Amino acid sequence: MYGTFASYPLRHPVIGCPCCVSRADQERIASKVLRQLDGYDLERFTWKAMSTWGDEDDFKHFLPRILELVSDAQERRDLPYLFVIFGKLGYCKEWTEQEREAVTNYLLALWRWILAGHPGREEDSLLASEYLEAMLYGIDDLAPFLNAWRDMCMPSSLRQLAEVISNHAWDSRLAKSSQVQAWLREDATGQMLEEGFYTYIDEDWVEELALAVEVWEWTANSALLAYTAPRDPL
Repeated sequence: MYGTFASYPLRHPVIGCPCCVSRADQERIASKVLRQLDGYDLERFTWKAMSTWGDEDDFKHFLPRILELVSDAQERRDLPYLFVIFGKLGYCKEWTEQEREAVTNYLLALWRWILAGHPGREEDSLLASEYLEAMLYGIDDLAPFLNAWRDMCMPSSLRQLAEVISNHAWDSRLAKSSQVQAWLREDATGQMLEEGFYTYIDEDWVEELALAVEVWEWTANSALLAYTAPRDPL
């Protein structure tokens, strides 16, 4: 990503609302070379970017480093919430194809990294549910991410899927995404869980998959009944 956005230099000071951006704020984001800025350095700019501090070109300058820090648990604590960061990516719809592709490819790489870690492995690890919900604020088409999930049929990705279905899919922002809901209710998703259950039946965490299969079957059947049930006669 750094190469793609290298044509957007730091314009110091970055134009901003004088009531919202102090001289100390300006100096902080210019205190180090881009790749050495940390979450604390970029926290306030990330909140204010393209609203009261800087324009799209300024945001593009810092974007590679902001997204890179998302993958670091310690640095991520200093950044705004994921939905704030990803919400600003809604602006990228008007960017060049090369820029949009760079952003998508990085987010996909980060997504695969998240799926490779099972829920709860580390206290500050990112959950698939958290990442997916945040992407809904700025990414219109989640098909590449959902397809990648389907392709990663391994213990960690299965446990992430079980966590989403059991804890988040039906009573969260994910429930409002027709694309996510359609994918979760596909037979292939249920089959992925069921095959995972039988493949890893001797593992001590397999009950996570068993519960997810039960929840999936109940919701899938409920959706089918709601669709096919005849209307009561008048």
